[in-house]
Amino acid sequence: MGKQATAYSPSSGEGKQAAAHASSCFAGLRVDTTKPTRIGLWLVKRWPFYYGYWILMVGTFAKFFSAPGQTPVMGSIMSFIREDLGITKGTVSVLYCIATFLSSVSLPLVGYCLDRFGLRVSGICDAVLLATTCLVLSNFVEGPLTLTGFLYMLRLFGQGTMQLIGTTLISKWWIKHRGKMQGISGMGLSLSQAGIFTILARMGGETIGWLHTYWVIGGIVVFGFLPVCTIFFLETPEAYGMKPDNERMSGSSSKETEDVIEGMTVWEALRTTSFWALFFAGFVWAFNAAAIFFHITTLLEEDLGKQQLSRGLTTFYIGASTSAAVSTFTVGFLFDRISPKYIIGPAMLIHFIALNLLAIDRSVTLTLCHAIVLGITNGCMNNMSGVVTAYLFGRKHLGKLSGIGWAGIVVGSSLSTLPLGLVDGQENHTLVLRVLSVCPVVSALFIFACPMKPIVPPKQKFHQHRRGGQKGDDNLEMQNLLKDTLDSNDANGNGNGNGRRDFQEDF
Repeated sequence: MGKQATAYSPSSGEGKQAAAHASSCFAGLRVDTTKPTRIGLWLVKRWPFYYGYWILMVGTFAKFFSAPGQTPVMGSIMSFIREDLGITKGTVSVLYCIATFLSSVSLPLVGYCLDRFGLRVSGICDAVLLATTCLVLSNFVEGPLTLTGFLYMLRLFGQGTMQLIGTTLISKWWIKHRGKMQGISGMGLSLSQAGIFTILARMGGETIGWLHTYWVIGGIVVFGFLPVCTIFFLETPEAYGMKPDNERMSGSSSKETEDVIEGMTVWEALRTTSFWALFFAGFVWAFNAAAIFFHITTLLEEDLGKQQLSRGLTTFYIGASTSAAVSTFTVGFLFDRISPKYIIGPAMLIHFIALNLLAIDRSVTLTLCHAIVLGITNGCMNNMSGVVTAYLFGRKHLGKLSGIGWAGIVVGSSLSTLPLGLVDGQENHTLVLRVLSVCPVVSALFIFACPMKPIVPPKQKFHQHRRGGQKGDDNLEMQNLLKDTLDSNDANGNGNGNGRRDFQEDF
């Protein structure tokens, strides 16, 4: 009688060995973001100012390139896609809902990848995937199924990941001035997603067609964003002998760098009412704002007609983007001085006013008033994910927490197309707008009921080491950092798992 086959089980010796090997391989798929890179040390040493200011610029650049997947841009060009494929408004609304919902489900995984592989590696991968979507996958859009896949990729790699990368990058380099810096950065986002990019995308759709427009966008991503991300993205200031907000720190070990980065775990944050109040506020804002941007062409055409449509759309986009840019910049300063509940709560009430303005009348004059008020709300909410999440829960697991919070925003955006997309007629659209205006009021009450206390008290000061006479010490410290990096790269056994934590410890 032959030997009886032994069933594989995790408890057996072979099973344990295989599981340990798989765990070791998974742990190897990780980038140690606490160690500086050679090019990073070279840049920081030669940059005449605090490198965080340059991070502000490249982070804003990343947010700018989220525009191809943002609802205003896609809404401006969607009519050309509908005409080309011969599908109805209701069908496009459902497909957009499905694609955006699937992208929102993927965002928590994206947030995990940001913390595990770092912002630089994640940014490079995202740029390649976004460019591939625009240059290659757009050619295969021939029906509802392929259109859903195309929209999913645009929403995930554009609106979701690209904006999350830019916001997280800036938040890691700034704490005391985080709101102000995100406010400055948010101006670029507002002008791109509801202004410059949207108008240019619609002009491209009218002149060269929607397909060639996305080809141009893909080329700009490859030759514009990809080199910037590859060279200038640096993970954290602690890895380069600095603290956030242009303050020096002593020591350069990975353990010390990891210890000084403050933050709750994911499960600690999820147990707070503040997290879910923010989650719901982001959902409501995205649900309503995305609905307006996606269907604004249809809404204005019902009242203005095709002859006045172009004028109405231009008025709306310019008014909303300009107002949002000014509001984002102004609110950024307020985020550094007052609790976010006193910004987000009033923003929800202003959102209630904006929806009712659009419901009253959609003439060019009132459309401009609506756009300005809507822009104020968008300015208050644009940087909520990165600023408020870091303010309340810290930077240590900012990628994961921002990914979860951003998923709520994208879920709201995914469902936004349905209420207005599944009904026709001016009276029905007006009724839907009035019903949608109730949700911001409920969200505002939830926000005001939460304490929302910062994880780092406003009066807490970091030890400063950039006093006169210490320039030589700073240079010596930078040389030691470079030496440690070179020694680490030349040493054997870098992949032996030293310094790695188990998967569960990331949470």
